[in-house]
Amino acid sequence: MQYVKSGDITTDIGHAGGVAAVAFSPNGEHLASGGFDRRVCIWNVSDRRLIHTFHGASAALSLAWDPTETGTLICGFEDGSIYAIHASPVRPSSADYLFYTAHHFPVEHLAIHDAQLASGAHEDVAIWERGSDGKVGRWKHQLDLESPPTNSNNDDRGVLVTSIHWTRLRKRQPLLLVTYIYHGYVFFKAGEWTRLRANPLNGLIGSASVTPDGARLIISNVTSGFDIYETETGESVGTLAHPVSGMFAVPVLYVHGGNAVIGGSTCGEVHVWDATALRVHQVLRHAGKTGGYLVSDSLYSHATESDRILALSAHYDVTRDRFLIATGRTDADADMSITIWCAEGGE
Repeated sequence: MQYVKSGDITTDIGHAGGVAAVAFSPNGEHLASGGFDRRVCIWNVSDRRLIHTFHGASAALSLAWDPTETGTLICGFEDGSIYAIHASPVRPSSADYLFYTAHHFPVEHLAIHDAQLASGAHEDVAIWERGSDGKVGRWKHQLDLESPPTNSNNDDRGVLVTSIHWTRLRKRQPLLLVTYIYHGYVFFKAGEWTRLRANPLNGLIGSASVTPDGARLIISNVTSGFDIYETETGESVGTLAHPVSGMFAVPVLYVHGGNAVIGGSTCGEVHVWDATALRVHQVLRHAGKTGGYLVSDSLYSHATESDRILALSAHYDVTRDRFLIATGRTDADADMSITIWCAEGGE
């Protein structure tokens, strides 16, 4: 199964700069994008048509679709604010809702599970509950999670959240997994919000993703690629070597039910990995400033260092039996801000 380019979203519509986040809607019909130009755009995936634009007061850094409220998108901004944006064919221009209490730091991470939302901003992780007044997009602040434990290797380091995930371990009640750049990862028990387990790990965590069953965690180690661990024990499973130009938090994402991995890029190439064999399955090369697209099976090829692909999202369209990937470029002067890729085949 190979991915092919479905189409580009160019910078002459939508965003006037780099893209910080992309997210497919739960049904895969829409794609949301957040930009450094302070805009949140919602696109039709089929024809890449812009259907809704929201203008914030600062860069839009994180996105999460609400799976229970059709057309509702939660957005985190650089100024610490969080908005719920509603856009659908039924209610295309309904009022957007600002959370009353947000963060003092940029909101870089959002994750929703049922009636609970987690938001991460620098050292803080906040838990929100869906409002009971029946109004769309209303959330109430519940509490802030405690900081991760420290040891002699990191007690002089500041706390910085790098990812948030809802998951389960051995059919337990929902857990919130939070990763930190210097402090490993922590499981919090939903409802009680106590620390269930913490693993300090060694090295940096720039980004992370967890398999659907919660069994494995893959982290972006900032310097050389991605490391895979058993989430419950912290035991190392393997490493995916990945070209990294500079110290960037390259995003990583489990896809295909945890059987494959997508890695972002600082040099214009998005890799699709076989998560079992720990090898490259395909490389999706993005156009540099000289233009031209290439889909190759080579791990290392030439691309401009400015081609930073630091926004990723994926979706499996069960009705059409196809996989979708969206990649967003952070380059302010790029001709294409978003590319959508498609692969046919069973999950």
